[in-house]
Amino acid sequence: MERKVILFKIFIPSLYYVIKYVVVLMSNRLWISWEDHRRSRELAREFGASYHPILLDANRFVRYPILSFLTIIRLIKLRPSLLFCQNPSIVLTSFLVVIRPFFRFRLIVDRHSNLKLETIQSSSAKWRLFHYLSRLTIRKADLTIVTNEEIKELCQKMGGRAAVLQDKIPELRAGKPRARPGFMQELDKPQIMFVTMFDPDEPIDAIIEASRRMPEYVCYLTGNYKKIFRNRSLDENVETSTIFTGFVSDEDYLSLMENSDLVVVLTKKDLILNCGAYEAISFNKPLILSDTATLRDYFNNIAVYTKNDSRNIEESIKCCLAVSDSMVANVIDGKVELKGDWENRFIDINEQIKSIEGCR
Repeated sequence: MERKVILFKIFIPSLYYVIKYVVVLMSNRLWISWEDHRRSRELAREFGASYHPILLDANRFVRYPILSFLTIIRLIKLRPSLLFCQNPSIVLTSFLVVIRPFFRFRLIVDRHSNLKLETIQSSSAKWRLFHYLSRLTIRKADLTIVTNEEIKELCQKMGGRAAVLQDKIPELRAGKPRARPGFMQELDKPQIMFVTMFDPDEPIDAIIEASRRMPEYVCYLTGNYKKIFRNRSLDENVETSTIFTGFVSDEDYLSLMENSDLVVVLTKKDLILNCGAYEAISFNKPLILSDTATLRDYFNNIAVYTKNDSRNIEESIKCCLAVSDSMVANVIDGKVELKGDWENRFIDINEQIKSIEGCR
């Protein structure tokens, strides 16, 4: 009897995922991305779209023509009636806007918050072209999905139709704890994970200065540090307890997060929600975010908020580690509210997309 119960518990969930996979394959919804992004994977699954990341590591003059060609081949083969795409890339989105009359698909663009508003007054030809394409793709898409109300209002002022859907809290916790990645060190000290990509919108120098002043902790900075250390010594003014991981596998990234005592995700920009924050919440980790109105409004008391200077970052880390148990409790409670809010938004947007889908 017990064996039958165990088999039943295994069979039913397995059958559910097999059926869901077959439905996705048979559906005429397609999701194309030129980057493999967790948000795109999650949303493609939820919207019942077949997920097709088309990837190439090359310079832009080689990459864009080849990716465009491969995208056309994929569209000819699959002939979707409803096409989702991720923006970034603005090149992918613009390309799909140009070719859609030949394929006659409806276009849903997942724009996140990629409007580069800090460059809108720039006289640079690059940014003038970007903002022209930005406005054009917002007008021409059937729906643009963004992550907050302010960006939605901007899209509507540009003549587009927009809806708000933040990232879904991913299910990242495995059945058993992940083994620590080999690069984790001095495990008798608190382990601090900084989710970084070494992009211009991150306060990297302040993070490094804060970590330099905290040798009692081990601080890990993820991502491609060579972006800013091409002309600087990596060891300059950095304590040995600060670890630059470089690019790591997804499994090592998740393992680092699961085995860290605190996760820190900082940005200089307003009007964005950080992907790393959702990942930390999935693991019920104490979390520090930058003190912006957008982040405070959405994550509320799930996180502690800091200014982006080194002194405030240091003080926030020490404060969080002192009250980590209560922070974990806040994350667990807040996660339930975020999931409920996300489900309601998703239902509403999915109904909008069904009406768009029926207008062919």
